[in-house]
Amino acid sequence: MTSPRILTSIHEVLRTIPEVLGFTPTESLVVIPFSGGPSSAMIRVDLPQPAGDDAEHFSHAVLEHVLRLGDVERVFFAVFTSRAHAGEIAPYTIELETLARQSRRLGLHIVGGACVAGDAWSEYWGARGGPRDEVVSALAPVIPADVSEATEIASAPEEARSRVEELLAEHARLAEITDDEVLCAWNLYLDGARWLDPEYEPILVALVSRGLRRLRTLELIVANGALGSEICERVEAIWLDLAENMPEAELTGLTEVFADFIPADLARVDRAISALRSIASHVSEREARGALAALAWLTCLAGRASIASEYARRALRAGHHALAAQVLERIDQGYVPGWVVGSGCAGPGRYSELDDSVPE
Repeated sequence: MTSPRILTSIHEVLRTIPEVLGFTPTESLVVIPFSGGPSSAMIRVDLPQPAGDDAEHFSHAVLEHVLRLGDVERVFFAVFTSRAHAGEIAPYTIELETLARQSRRLGLHIVGGACVAGDAWSEYWGARGGPRDEVVSALAPVIPADVSEATEIASAPEEARSRVEELLAEHARLAEITDDEVLCAWNLYLDGARWLDPEYEPILVALVSRGLRRLRTLELIVANGALGSEICERVEAIWLDLAENMPEAELTGLTEVFADFIPADLARVDRAISALRSIASHVSEREARGALAALAWLTCLAGRASIASEYARRALRAGHHALAAQVLERIDQGYVPGWVVGSGCAGPGRYSELDDSVPE
């Protein structure tokens, strides 16, 4: 267990946000909720465009998300924008004042608020501020510049891609692959990456890629990657039982039933993300739709909605995909897995990132 990081200044809070999110937020409001202890929960939402457009509605929507965390008592607001200050007035001051007023009405205490703008950073309810460089993380060179960069997937070497393409062409002449065969290849690829002979990687990639073409198998891979083999088997049993009377498109997202009360195995999720990104890197853009849709659903179930949304959009840019479209719709409607909500302000992280002793 890693000890919480006790942040003793607003500078440290603003530097830490991109590290926790996994990308630098742009045109974003980030809310850090606190209860009586450390927090790793963060809620990121797009800022309204243009600024000042229906601040009441925006604030209501933000606080609706915040209050899903039943233990929230205190909140810190951080705005990240390319807009510049208007004199001494920070961008989105109207929105933040409205948020603060509505928060207080709901009994929430405002820890503080700051804006990282295009020209400088400043507090909303204080006099501190300065150059942007003061609040840039030391890890900035290795943190993706935005959510789009965080989801970019570089192509594998051409020789490896060609080998996978050859295998997929050969497999097209064979009998349909079973779920068990795909999951066997998936588990080997997921858990055996450190000792697997590189010669066998294209074979496993081709096998899993074939499976990802089917909605059922894709759902099983996500269930396995997020919640493990046992839950995967239960999802499969339910799917097969319901499939006689329901179309596959209506069964996609079935893993949600378990994610509402079983926490995702975040270490396994990270390995699954790495595996799916590798698979996508070895195939054509159109063939990669299944891996991208799986990445969208997997990261959504792990409580990473911003990244999940971007993976879903990438999948849909290559053509229609039922699961990717469903994930995007769920996120747009504010879907959050039940286990994430149940974790409260402690958040879905492996350990608590922020202590609630941020100075006011």
